[in-house]
Amino acid sequence: MYPSDQPLVPTSLRPSNRHATGTYDSSDRLPTTSLLFERLLARIRSAHENRNFDPCPFPELWEKACKQLQKHGNATDHANWKVRRLLKNHQEFADLDDQIAEAWAGVQLSRIEGEGEYYRQVAYTKLQHLRLQRDTLKPKATINVDDALEIAIAFWIEARNAYNASDEARALHALLEGNFYLGTTYSPITEAEAQRARGKKGIDTTPRDAIVAIAVEVVNCYTISRNITIADELCAVIADLIALDPKYSNAVAAYKNWNSKGSATVTSVSERMHEMLMPLIEKKQGIGAKSGFRKAFKELHERTMAHGLPNKKNKVKNPAGG
Repeated sequence: MYPSDQPLVPTSLRPSNRHATGTYDSSDRLPTTSLLFERLLARIRSAHENRNFDPCPFPELWEKACKQLQKHGNATDHANWKVRRLLKNHQEFADLDDQIAEAWAGVQLSRIEGEGEYYRQVAYTKLQHLRLQRDTLKPKATINVDDALEIAIAFWIEARNAYNASDEARALHALLEGNFYLGTTYSPITEAEAQRARGKKGIDTTPRDAIVAIAVEVVNCYTISRNITIADELCAVIADLIALDPKYSNAVAAYKNWNSKGSATVTSVSERMHEMLMPLIEKKQGIGAKSGFRKAFKELHERTMAHGLPNKKNKVKNPAGG
């Protein structure tokens, strides 16, 4: 089914947000290109600092991306180089591409030289077989968060150069590519990240570590719909979102059965996660600070308190402040 054949349903505009953001929100107000740049840059930095267990200073990652971009000349060649470097079975892809090109040439030659129907069909069948092999070949790679972010930075820089040259159409296309590579870093804790953590700590990471990493992601992706003045209430909402999301079910189940000592039968798993996360918000050291959870939660809480009209009756001192 081609894209033009896909079924559609009617859509409608929604009320625009009170404040302009760098996010398309299906309203009648589109984000400005300037805000798109600011949002993408902020999310690249956030992914670098929150998804890495021991991140280098962000300027170092930026400088590394700049050096490679300068070497390759443009973001696309930089991305292709990076992917080739990371793919363990890159040669399989290259060999299949060469065979497909050769088979395609054979199909065209059979037409030009007036070969019989049988020979043309053989050539075409071979081409189709090779294309199927290419489509079903899966990449084998271990990709770190910063590998994808380097590519996102390269496209951001290319977009900014285009924008500065008054080529807004090219800038928007490059920003789309940058957002795509950024998006590849937004997932629950990956096996590659877990392996790095085990290597640095010398022990296996626990289900608790996985839940904290997921909490960072949920906090960063949280959509604010009401003002919440109490940090404990917001933390409970985050815990509920983790517990109810099917994509986190394996991590939640592992945490529920981990070192529970019977407590899982007394309280729900979301309550256990809530009780575990709250101390991390208030401590300046420990897993909450190292994972970036405390900082991310504090920023979210400040934004939720500022959303809409504040509820003065329930307003109390922010336990997450400091």
